[in-house]
Amino acid sequence: MKIKTHAVSSSIFAKVINDLIIKDSKSDESYVCIILSLSSNSDKSLLPTVRVNNDIREFLCLSPTKGSISNLLCTHQNIENPDHYYIKFNINNDLVDEILFKLVCNLGLKYKCGWCSYIYRGISRDIQLHY
Repeated sequence: MKIKTHAVSSSIFAKVINDLIIKDSKSDESYVCIILSLSSNSDKSLLPTVRVNNDIREFLCLSPTKGSISNLLCTHQNIENPDHYYIKFNINNDLVDEILFKLVCNLGLKYKCGWCSYIYRGISRDIQLHY
């Protein structure tokens, strides 16, 4: 019998990270985490952090309801599985949920993601994108 420890450890690792993100977002109401699940059609190489940062700032600057962000961090949490890209930041705006939904869809479509999700105030919202 052959056991796939890599797949099991990768899923456990992702679950621990997501549980910590949900816990952090419950305690800090301005904390946001966006998770981009890259599809087979997207470029699997590591996304440049500078490009993602610029895309987020450009989207927020052009949106009709302005929001300010701080502590922006973009990273692949697990280098062995570069299919998931995490973007974490704090946001200050009254219409955050609507802005986050549009931002996640914008990033997901730009980077050809199959699934995207965002965690805000301890609630995770999944978005499936179709091309």
